[in-house]
Amino acid sequence: SIIDHLEPFQEKPTSSMREAFLADGIHPIIMEVGLNMSSGKLMGSNARCLAILSAFKVMIRDYQLPNNEIIRRDLEKKVEKAMNFLKKWRQANEGIQTAFSIIKKLIAIIPPDYPEDKSKEWLIEKIDDFIRIKIYGAQEEILVHGLKLIEEGDTILTFARSHIVETLLVKAWRQMEQEGKKGFNIIVVDNPPYYEGRGMVERLSQQGIEITYTCLLYTSDAADDLLCVDLGGRRIIKKKK
Repeated sequence: SIIDHLEPFQEKPTSSMREAFLADGIHPIIMEVGLNMSSGKLMGSNARCLAILSAFKVMIRDYQLPNNEIIRRDLEKKVEKAMNFLKKWRQANEGIQTAFSIIKKLIAIIPPDYPEDKSKEWLIEKIDDFIRIKIYGAQEEILVHGLKLIEEGDTILTFARSHIVETLLVKAWRQMEQEGKKGFNIIVVDNPPYYEGRGMVERLSQQGIEITYTCLLYTSDAADDLLCVDLGGRRIIKKKK
């Protein structure tokens, strides 16, 4: 394949490279998502997961089954190729792996008696169900649970950028303001090459929240006596009192 020689975190390709990707069977929407992940435009694992799932919905909608092929087998090969392309542009972290996993599982259980159009409609519907229940629904549960965990005077350590953690910290801060409490301390730990934590710091600072920002290499001192609080796959660190 034309993309096999590429390494993760490549610079944005030239127009000729884009044409080569398309000629190699990479759907335009998959290519755009890959490039947006590589450039850092898609920040946070949830954002990447949603973008990939949405892109595969478009790819499935546009898919045409070749003659004498079985949709599960042929679509699985095309999806696998698209997944390999995306992995060339961004390391397959939690959000990306989740998207890949759900797509492959759904393709494997397409009802065998469904014709092509109904199979595609079924897949898209199941992807929408997953987004609604497992992503948006889980986010609401995380917010409710997380607000109960954060207390006045806590020191919270979080890594890079997560939309749901951002939202949780802002809500917790506002809640404490309304209750006349002094709030809590936040440490944002970041790491190259994307430094996604800078986006977290920017948003929280815009809300009037003071942040301590550091790189992963220098977190040993800040990590003394910290507890890991697992919020449905999104982790913050809460300092023991």
